Amino acid sequence: MPDLEKVIKGLECAIDPEHNGFKNCHSCAYRKDIDHLQYVCDGDRCIADALALLKEQEARVMTLGDLRSIGSVWELNTPPYLWMEINPSYRWTRGFWVAWREIYDMIDGLHPTYDADNYQKIWRCWTSRPTDEHRQAVKWE
Repeated sequence: MPDLEKVIKGLECAIDPEHNGFKNCHSCAYRKDIDHLQYVCDGDRCIADALALLKEQEARVMTLGDLRSIGSVWELNTPPYLWMEINPSYRWTRGFWVAWREIYDMIDGLHPTYDADNYQKIWRCWTSRPTDEHRQAVKWE
């Protein structure tokens, strides 16, 4: 995964509207030296990295492994919320926000319908709220 700060600095260098002597280019990670006096910007690589960062922000269905590792990934002081969806063939719903601690209880079998065995059959979690089109496009197991 590209580094956000590196991509931001690269984009700032690339869009310098006044071309102030390429003031940002001296410390830019996308600078390619031609020789000790000349350099060019590797704009294609910068754009590819920016696109990868944007795509990472798209909502996606989490795997059961993602859910199991959630507590170690996010800070415990700021409880993250996930978008939970219940299979429409089981019960009509559009989805709702749920705290990851509730997900732990579900995976551990404290709610028999929404346990690990039924994940992606009856219920699933998304990294963020998906659009209705995106949600309908991703098939259930």
